[in-house]
Amino acid sequence: MRIWLLVSISLVLGAALGLGWTVAELGLRPTGSAWVAYGNPPPANRPLPSSPSERPGKAAVEKSEYDFGKMQVGAAGRHEFVVRNVGQGPLTLEKGPTTCACTVEEIEHPQLAPGEAAKVLVTWHPKGRGPFRQSATVRTSDPQAGSIELTVFGDVVSSYRVENDHPTFTNISSDSTTSTRIWVYSYSTNDLALTPPELGDRGLAKFFEVTVSPMPADELKEEEGAKSGCVLDVKIKPGLPAGPFAERIRFRLSLPDQPQVEVTVEGNVASPIDVGGPPSVWNAEQGIVMIGPVRSQEGAKVEVYLYIRGDAQRRVKLKVADVTAEGLQVTLGQIERPSPVTSRVPLTIEIPKGARPTNHLGASSVGPLARIFIDTGLPDVKQLRLLVHYAVEQ
Repeated sequence: MRIWLLVSISLVLGAALGLGWTVAELGLRPTGSAWVAYGNPPPANRPLPSSPSERPGKAAVEKSEYDFGKMQVGAAGRHEFVVRNVGQGPLTLEKGPTTCACTVEEIEHPQLAPGEAAKVLVTWHPKGRGPFRQSATVRTSDPQAGSIELTVFGDVVSSYRVENDHPTFTNISSDSTTSTRIWVYSYSTNDLALTPPELGDRGLAKFFEVTVSPMPADELKEEEGAKSGCVLDVKIKPGLPAGPFAERIRFRLSLPDQPQVEVTVEGNVASPIDVGGPPSVWNAEQGIVMIGPVRSQEGAKVEVYLYIRGDAQRRVKLKVADVTAEGLQVTLGQIERPSPVTSRVPLTIEIPKGARPTNHLGASSVGPLARIFIDTGLPDVKQLRLLVHYAVEQ
């Protein structure tokens, strides 16, 4: 009997010790009639997730870098990266900071459930030739990876190059021929050819002569990697009106995408007669009278001056030769002598009240700038040309 009593007591004690060990091992402690987590409780602002919808997503990208290889100068690159949610909760994606030429263009699905993936379109516009490396960032709600950097790299190449594509002349003479040469190199074909060049300013076209010829072998070998080339010889004939000028020469190349090339020849024809006026009206650098939009019922009138210096004061005979815009009234005033060495003549340009609507703002989608031609009576500079920027609105 005493033996069985000892056995019973041992069993009770063993059970109690086992239960206590289990409670301690599981980290539980009694609080009334319930059991809660033992140890440090979770922070008040970050409760322990109780369901999958409350757990954070986890961002993973299949490849965060893309080698675009070789691309042409001026071309735009596009690539779709794939971001996947490998976590147990939802994942949010949004556009982040980018480099100046690389942009996250579109995120297919900004909200991803667990297991879902989204395409992220990145576009870039590298500038200049040579290697490039650019990146764009996608922000995520993944607490372990707040952002993902997507990188593109490659090499910008060109199938052609134009040398001397913006020749500029200063104070050339109107009574002599001026010339320049433009070189076009091809790195991809052995027989580069050009379409017949087109001149942009019809009023100046008669003073320009452009000829195209194959590039001589000795000039071609000076350009590393060039397989063929052409030369444009540009001549500016005598008689070009005095003042600033800019002539655009356009042509296409015999390459797969037939790129169009535009070359601008600009400068200034020297003259004993200068034009002056208020900066708000006279743009001396471009030789343009700035009037801008005008209401038909109001009209407008501006005035500039023709300044004549030196011996030309005795020989000049000014006369309005032509005005290319219908309804634009141009009047030369009486000669004035503000100093012993300079004379001036006021030139009034008027848009009368009730003028018909027209557009001479010079943009590619509207009409060209109006032109005023003034004969000088001088043998070396026979004509002046002024451009007028204006439009008539109802």
